[in-house]
Amino acid sequence: MKKYILIILVLWSVECLAQQEVKTYFAAIAQQQPTSPYTFDPAVGENRYIQVLSPYLTDTLLTVRAEAYHLVSRLGQNSKQSKTRKEIVKILLKGWRDKDTGINGQVANALLRFNREDFDKGALEDIRELNHSVRPYTGKLFKLIGKLEMRDQLDVMRAHLQNQQIPLSRQDVWSGYVAMARLGDALSEQTVMDKANKLGSNDDTIYELYPDLVYIGSRTTVDFLVKELYSEENNCSSPDAESERPINCAYRIMEMLAPVIKDYPVAVGTSGDLVEKDYPKALATIRGWFNERNGNYTINR
Repeated sequence: MKKYILIILVLWSVECLAQQEVKTYFAAIAQQQPTSPYTFDPAVGENRYIQVLSPYLTDTLLTVRAEAYHLVSRLGQNSKQSKTRKEIVKILLKGWRDKDTGINGQVANALLRFNREDFDKGALEDIRELNHSVRPYTGKLFKLIGKLEMRDQLDVMRAHLQNQQIPLSRQDVWSGYVAMARLGDALSEQTVMDKANKLGSNDDTIYELYPDLVYIGSRTTVDFLVKELYSEENNCSSPDAESERPINCAYRIMEMLAPVIKDYPVAVGTSGDLVEKDYPKALATIRGWFNERNGNYTINR
């Protein structure tokens, strides 16, 4: 009995210490004092941290609310617990209704980094409700709907783009086409591909357009990127800031394809860069791999 009481007391003291640390941390944020990045203590437990952080999500100070959403998002993305991740997704969705557009954008970016299985029925219903009115970062909402394969929202998105009772930015409209293309809308996919075929490979398309082709993840968009792997034109800037010599854009494309092609022949590190540092060798290997399959490869969506 004494052993159990001791364990309970230790856990209680750890939780109290964590609560005091969080309080001190946010007091410094409120007073605009320099702080070190907050470190979560595994001994405290994720549920307890959610409870401790929750009051700061509705604080009157913008800086406090923003940091609270940042910490909650970080806690969720690092969690291995399905229940925790789902709960935090719901918390972040509430942030899309915050009166500050900066927080709206912050939670929009965070939500796009969660997995489809982190969104339960309640979260999906909340997203449907958000989509029925134009909100800040509507383009991000479109992208989230596409990622979650919410095909029942196709008509709603199409209506937003066609009616525009509240004008959408060009970027939001484009995101709508991209999201609808991912959901299987043929006309939207054609709109995207018309632009891709017109522009070809260069720095702008590598960083702005081609990630959307990867996101769509259709046979048409991925086939286009595979075709661009065989281009020998040097239209992209070197990653070496001291070099003005352009490089083949295929080196960037082969990195982008790695996460979405099953059994890709070259390994990718956690940073997204290829493990193989000899890029000409890696490109030759990848080209050879695609040649052998003659279009018979599997896309990871």
